Amino acid sequence: MYVLYGILFLGLLFYFTEAAFGEVDGKKVFDANCKKCHGEFGRPTERGKSLSAPDFTNRIWQLSRTDEQIIQAITNGKGRMPSWKGELTQEEINAVARWVRILGPKTRG
Repeated sequence: MYVLYGILFLGLLFYFTEAAFGEVDGKKVFDANCKKCHGEFGRPTERGKSLSAPDFTNRIWQLSRTDEQIIQAITNGKGRMPSWKGELTQEEINAVARWVRILGPKTRG
């Protein structure tokens, strides 16, 4: 029983620590702003395909982009993708870039 309480306590601690320190949830920001073109799991939707949105699950795409390039594309826009500067904070943009990396294949080697 104490083990369950310990697990519950740790879960709540992590949840409230994240909220207290203002950690931005990149998935939530992505879902609210990017999912309609880039899809829930990083594969472009029909709309995204018509706009030439990349497939974030593609290993080659992931390996050919630096984190800074992803951040710049989100910030300034790229191709037919709009700029999110002024719409998202820098912290939100960085969190979305981290989420884009998470959507990639689990092995990079």
